[in-house]
Amino acid sequence: PTVAIFYGSQTGTAEETAWELAREGRRKGYAIEPQAMDEISLQELRSISYAIFVVSTTGQGDPPLNMRRLWQEMLPATLPNTLLERLSYAVFGLGDRRYREFNYAARKLHARLQTLGAKPFFRLGLSDDQHDFGMEQEL
Repeated sequence: PTVAIFYGSQTGTAEETAWELAREGRRKGYAIEPQAMDEISLQELRSISYAIFVVSTTGQGDPPLNMRRLWQEMLPATLPNTLLERLSYAVFGLGDRRYREFNYAARKLHARLQTLGAKPFFRLGLSDDQHDFGMEQEL
């Protein structure tokens, strides 16, 4: 199956992590090119079977700039709860538990994907920069 990797990155860490995942996928035979989340529309996302989202949180729990357009497309309450029923996904959040809104963007994305009918193929990953192993404890 084809796997897409999308990132929402403010300082480049989530993008770098997405590229690390892509390199690992290539070693296993997958052709993967990570993209910023804003490089895809909600309509295009509907045609994807498997996706991995790598997301950081900025400010007071805000999504990074390069995921905000897609995030805004996903928000209307009028969207059907079957919109993304063909999508299987995983969300990996990059955070720091010292902040009140720890991994907030990743948690919100995970919840919204499920509300729109997508099914997680892996548990929500919430890395903590304060952990002794950094984000590696979740990857």
